[in-house]
Amino acid sequence: MVRRLYGEAKRREMDRITAQHAPRRLPWDISKIKQRLELTLRLVEKSPILEEVLEEVSTRGVLRGLVNWVFPAWMLYVEYATQKIIETFQLSEAP
Repeated sequence: MVRRLYGEAKRREMDRITAQHAPRRLPWDISKIKQRLELTLRLVEKSPILEEVLEEVSTRGVLRGLVNWVFPAWMLYVEYATQKIIETFQLSEAP
């Protein structure tokens, strides 16, 4: 009888420990994450053009879109901004 009670208590303790360390259900669906990543990483058919980039920045203030569109657009915008800064603040030659 004592042996049976000890075994029962040990089994309940093991069940409690197992339940604590069991994998929890994630609050999101892996397939949705995979779908969003595939959408974000898919290839863009055309490269960004400066007018398109400037319009995006002026309306939203940020560049959003697919990864392989955003990074070239960002580089294009930085190059444009650099040229505008150079034109605006031309250094005068020292005599």
